[in-house]
Amino acid sequence: MDNYIEYDALGLVWVKCMNCGKTVAQRTYTEAPDSENPENTVKIMTFQRLPNWRQQKFTVKKNGKDSGFIEPIVCDGCVDLELDPKELLKKIKQGWKAELKATGISNSKIDEKMKRYDGMEIE
Repeated sequence: MDNYIEYDALGLVWVKCMNCGKTVAQRTYTEAPDSENPENTVKIMTFQRLPNWRQQKFTVKKNGKDSGFIEPIVCDGCVDLELDPKELLKKIKQGWKAELKATGISNSKIDEKMKRYDGMEIE
C-alpha cells in the first residue's frame, strides 16, 4: 500500500487501514434539498466513515520527550493487533505529505514543513 489516504481535485477520496489497507472511509454522494428550490433535491458530496473504522492511541515523543499522542486509523480486524511504530510513523508522514500536496503548496515548502517531524517517535 503506497498511502493510506488519497486526494484528488475535489479533496479526500478515501482512507484505508494503516495496517492492512482495507477501506475504512470514503467519499460518497447523497441527496439534499436544493437551497433555491426546496421541493427539488441535489446531489452533494460527503465523506463517510465506514462501520469498520477504528483508532488506536499511541504516545508520541519528539527528541525523547513526550509531545502528545496520535491515533492511527485502522480497521476492526486490525484494532487489536500490535502495530509496528516505525511503519506507522512512515505512513503518517506520507499522509501528512499527501495532505500538504493536495493544498497545492510547492514541494520545497512541503519539505520545509516536514522537517518539524524530524526526531518524532511513536511508542
